[in-house]
Amino acid sequence: VLAQPFIIAAMILRRHWLANIAGALLFVFSTYALFVTFSRAGLLALVVNGVVLSVALAISFRRQGLALLGGGLRMALLLGSGAAVVVVLVLGGTYFQARLSAARQDWQNRLRQSQKTVEMMRPDWRTAWFGMGVGSYPGVVYDRNPQNNRPSAYRFEMDGNKQFARLFPGIQLYFGQWLGAIMPFDKYRLILNARAHGTGSLNGYLCEKTLQYSFRCANKSFKLTASDSWAEQQAEIDAQLVGADELHLGWLSRRPVEFAFSNGSKDAVIDVADVRLLNAAGENLLINGNFAHGMDRWFFTVDDHTPWQNWNHMVHLFFEQGWFGVASFLIFIVCIFAHLGAQVLRGQWLAAVAMAALASFLSVGIFGFLFDTPRMALLFFFLALVFARGFVDTERTAVS
Repeated sequence: VLAQPFIIAAMILRRHWLANIAGALLFVFSTYALFVTFSRAGLLALVVNGVVLSVALAISFRRQGLALLGGGLRMALLLGSGAAVVVVLVLGGTYFQARLSAARQDWQNRLRQSQKTVEMMRPDWRTAWFGMGVGSYPGVVYDRNPQNNRPSAYRFEMDGNKQFARLFPGIQLYFGQWLGAIMPFDKYRLILNARAHGTGSLNGYLCEKTLQYSFRCANKSFKLTASDSWAEQQAEIDAQLVGADELHLGWLSRRPVEFAFSNGSKDAVIDVADVRLLNAAGENLLINGNFAHGMDRWFFTVDDHTPWQNWNHMVHLFFEQGWFGVASFLIFIVCIFAHLGAQVLRGQWLAAVAMAALASFLSVGIFGFLFDTPRMALLFFFLALVFARGFVDTERTAVS
């Protein structure tokens, strides 16, 4: 959503039919990529993007004649039609429909989580004004567990010369690695060393997966008993339809496949080492399965990410930085938008593009913390400061 308005800016600046076709295709495909995350925040951001961009461009173009405004409207109609087709196709799917039908209940859950988040804060003036500290949210949730959903955790430890992953119990955490060579109906042999501190289970999965959501899966479970010794575990996983190309469009219709393992125990700690996934030819499909290089090639996901962030940007900001942080952020945003708005009124249409990009990005904050990764915070503030420097005179720019 932050990048889409700049596609339109490139189409306006590059007055060539090939640039227009490439821009239109890029806009449609980026809309599709946004919606197959199945994020309802993405739907809101797309609407905000369209409304802010349309209004701001109309205002900035008003000084440049009706011909320019008409060209902008034709472009908006073309892009809007393409995006509408994508939206209808994705929204018509059963999965997105289920997401939308649960929106009311999810909103109540978000309000409840925000209330619990504020209740976790220390009741003193220093915390109220300056918060609990940047990055403190997951640790406080783990310690106080206000919603009875303690997250699972992991760490790497050494046993002699062997490095291993230690998985703690809690809400399931999937320790996964993307694969590129899974064939439907093939059989794969999962081999690993495990050690349990308590009685529990270790689960292995082959799943079609987007970043967070899983689709078709094949899995195996190992039942473990308490032991101080390592024991090799083996199981055969039948991929069945995992990785199938049902539309026969190659990589365009084949979902990415991930191997993952998780601690399925209620209270047992499980150690895992030397993980291998062998195909029929005996080739190991996993890289860094011995964790010698830590998290290289591995990535963890969770079903419930409420222990990691509050589902509202301003509430999370208040928790970490207090009223001072909230006020500072709001003042920064107001100043940026006031500066961009003044440029829009002077006919500088690139300021309209920047305003739409920032507005759509910020709208996602209604449903989640925007800066849960440092690169997103860097990108946002970098672009905001670049926009604050202003744009060159664009009154003579033409659209054809």
